[in-house]
Amino acid sequence: MQSCLDHQAETKFGQHYEQGEEFYRTSSDSDRSQWGQHHHSKRSSYEESAKRHPVSHDRASSLPSTLGTKSTIGHPTAPHTTNALVPRELLSQGSSSPENLGLPQPIERQDHSNQLQATLKTLQQALTIAQGKNNRANQVNIIKRIGIIHCKLGEHAWGINCLKQSLQLAQSLENHVLVGVILNYLGAAYRQTGQEYKALKVYLRALEIFKHIGNKAGIALLLNHLGAVYNSLGQLEQALSCSRQALEEFQDLGNSLDREGTALHNIGEIYLQMKRYRQALAFFEQALTNYQKLSNRKSEAKVLESIATTYVRLNQDQQAMELYQQVWEIRREVGDLPSAEARTIDYIAAVHYKMGHPARAVWYHLQALGILQAYNYTARIDRFLDDTVAIAKLLQNLVSVYERLGLQAQGVKCYQEAQEIIKTFGENACEEAICNFFNQNH
Repeated sequence: MQSCLDHQAETKFGQHYEQGEEFYRTSSDSDRSQWGQHHHSKRSSYEESAKRHPVSHDRASSLPSTLGTKSTIGHPTAPHTTNALVPRELLSQGSSSPENLGLPQPIERQDHSNQLQATLKTLQQALTIAQGKNNRANQVNIIKRIGIIHCKLGEHAWGINCLKQSLQLAQSLENHVLVGVILNYLGAAYRQTGQEYKALKVYLRALEIFKHIGNKAGIALLLNHLGAVYNSLGQLEQALSCSRQALEEFQDLGNSLDREGTALHNIGEIYLQMKRYRQALAFFEQALTNYQKLSNRKSEAKVLESIATTYVRLNQDQQAMELYQQVWEIRREVGDLPSAEARTIDYIAAVHYKMGHPARAVWYHLQALGILQAYNYTARIDRFLDDTVAIAKLLQNLVSVYERLGLQAQGVKCYQEAQEIIKTFGENACEEAICNFFNQNH
């Protein structure tokens, strides 16, 4: 099985895959009875807490100090002054390079990519042996793993094809649990390529299978994923229903703080989309508490980013900025994906733009663009396009950030300004050139 791997491409392929498949096999009636009584009293506790939780605009200002330590990293974040230009001292640092931003270099990501490639080669050799022995049980698992690695490397077309092959084999073996697991993987791959309706379809199929065989763990996971998909499709009431059911299932299963945290985070995201910010913050804080108990820094960063986004919606821009910077620190610390780091920088830029610092905002957006370029984190078709088209497609990421913050008009304007700056000075435009651009045009 040959592939044309892009050795630097890397993408998130669903957090639950990193956690392994054992969770699907931990559910039984005895487990449910053991934990059910203890957790029954918790079923409504999160909702009740959200209803009576007095999250106010004033409280937002105190959260950064209670949610984590203040950032001490040396990235060039300028003081929040009324000056819309990048400070002179920042210009003198020559900080337009990833090194001066304190960001990890491509070689670090390349090491992980090389590990995945080595694993892929081993799996391909194992597949040849399994095929020679006509061992279909081994074949289905090997092809499934090959598909997952292709997706992690950003080769989703290959990954989806492999997952479909493994699905057909699992169906021929009548291994229902494995069929459900592979459908779950396939749904994640579809989501990563923006195919939400296809993801919805396979998730519903997987949920039906797990319900039929009584696999409570699988039911909980699928309900959680369905809640996220319905949210992205704008079907908020359906999303809320699925996420609440998922939370109850996780509580009944017990010993799943991490997955409860995911459900709590999803519910918070739904309330955020509903513009019910008090409830959103309440659920985000409860999710954050779970992740902090587990020392799960990556998930902690995701929740903090959601809290910061809520602050922007509440016009608590200073608090949002502090939290986004804290998220950036965590993501650097844990070696998060380039896409996640770039998105955080785009959020920082968007808040600068909202606060009246357009030059500083565009400079940060160009740093995010540089990260995505350095790690070749492009859409699957970008590598076949010319550089100008690829840059434009990558730069569009900033528009979605502004949309999430409720700043659509500002996002379009900033995107146009960034395009003009790139056209005039190139994507590596220095801060001084950006400042001059805004001085001449404003």
